[in-house]
Amino acid sequence: MKNTPESLYSVASKLAIPLAAYFIGLFFLMNLVYVQNQYALILFVLILMVPLLIYKYAKKYRDMFAGGVLSYMNAWRFCATLFIFAALLFSFFIYIYTTFLNTEYASWMMQTSIQYLELYIKQAPKESDIAFVKEWLEKTKELALPTPIEMAVQTFWMVLNSGFITSFVVSLFVKKKPSRFTDDQQTNDTITEE
Repeated sequence: MKNTPESLYSVASKLAIPLAAYFIGLFFLMNLVYVQNQYALILFVLILMVPLLIYKYAKKYRDMFAGGVLSYMNAWRFCATLFIFAALLFSFFIYIYTTFLNTEYASWMMQTSIQYLELYIKQAPKESDIAFVKEWLEKTKELALPTPIEMAVQTFWMVLNSGFITSFVVSLFVKKKPSRFTDDQQTNDTITEE
């Protein structure tokens, strides 16, 4: 298949589904970490694996759909498109989850954040840290709970921004210039040698 925008968008949209599912799994694991800290290391490792997953998808696109050749710009465009589709799917899930499945999620997250800030104040080693966190705690208590649509939009922008940055780095490793000799030139060279 030729390297056309249609194939890029088509492949990215299909690969965005498992990527969005991966993000949903991270979301539930993150919520579990708030309750039980022993899973924090697993969450950290799985978050660090996201660039490796993107690399795998981009390499698959390069080798199967782009003829084994991919410029840096096209690699970035593929990765960014992948994140756009995954961010849309994931933010749609967040909207459905906070609207229908767990309507108290925003309240729970706010209370959990306040508890963590209060715990940090008790354990903070420096006075300057305590003053800053106390100010942050007061502002957090004054905040209104986000609506499901606000949470979905925040999720979309968070995934998209981190995805664009990840795409810049992954594209450096996925890009591949065409070989110096094409297959036709190599065939002609072998025929003339005989």
